Amino acid sequence: MSQWRVTITDNRIPELIQRLPVETDNIVQKIANDILAYVVNSMAGAKHGRLYQRGKIVHQASAPSEPPAIDTGHLANSIQAQKVKVGSARINVGAAYGVNLELGTSKMAARPFLKPAAEHAWPIFKTAIGELFKRLAR
Repeated sequence: MSQWRVTITDNRIPELIQRLPVETDNIVQKIANDILAYVVNSMAGAKHGRLYQRGKIVHQASAPSEPPAIDTGHLANSIQAQKVKVGSARINVGAAYGVNLELGTSKMAARPFLKPAAEHAWPIFKTAIGELFKRLAR
């Protein structure tokens, strides 16, 4: 029968426990703001939908599967990143028609803007969390 004795001489566990929520929260809030910026930038990009005229202004709408085109700016301005609690954030869309654009309706194909932003942010988030754990383990 063998016996082993382990002695921890550098006990950084309490420090790590204290730092982890703060460090994780920093990453989450940054990613939420990155998602917000990605959404707004995707709406401002070139579109391939139909052209229509409203007064002297000619507007090009988005095509199905493209993010919505900015027309009045109401949708883009209604989107906010909100800290819910430590380590948690939410992207809020204030424009009531946002969900119809994201998911589509029986009369209109989807113009997703949130899902592509979240898909873009996911690998960035995973890398940042991985780097955090490497940093904390040193």
